[in-house]
Amino acid sequence: MIILASRSKARRILFRKCVHNFVAKISNANEERVDNETLDEYLERVTYLKARPFIKSGATVVSADTVIFFNGKIVGKAKDERDAFGMLKMLSGNFHQCITGVTIINRYKYKFFIDGTLLYMDKLSDREILNYLKCGEYKHKSGSYSIQGRASGFLKIVNGEIDTVIGLPVKKICRLYKTL
Repeated sequence: MIILASRSKARRILFRKCVHNFVAKISNANEERVDNETLDEYLERVTYLKARPFIKSGATVVSADTVIFFNGKIVGKAKDERDAFGMLKMLSGNFHQCITGVTIINRYKYKFFIDGTLLYMDKLSDREILNYLKCGEYKHKSGSYSIQGRASGFLKIVNGEIDTVIGLPVKKICRLYKTL
């Protein structure tokens, strides 16, 4: 049995490109950063915590977490629309990385990896940001945008894969999944 430990509908759709028969389950892992935690440490800890409740079932568990990395800092999910406005204003007219960490684990094996995509966000006016926020896509999204939605109109992938930005680097997962 394969379990995708994720509440994300987009991750479930992407995962089907690689694994057809799986069960999606939601864990309530604490995603808050620990002081002095590096980006890699944060992603490994959070993805492991998302997978941990399901390991005992004997299944292979896949979990992921996606963050935006800008100016040496992790940019997470907005608390509210005002926070989302600030994030988009900060990213506007700049390059940033979208990084997804993935844990694949069962009783006998453990693999963790990260995959990154470099993006450029067009320079947006305050009015453009406010108009984008009205559609609600920013909710529950790192960096306050959804590249598979309206944000595709102002984001450009410079290097990397769109699946990583959406939240699941499918090509790498398919290769690793076959080794477990």
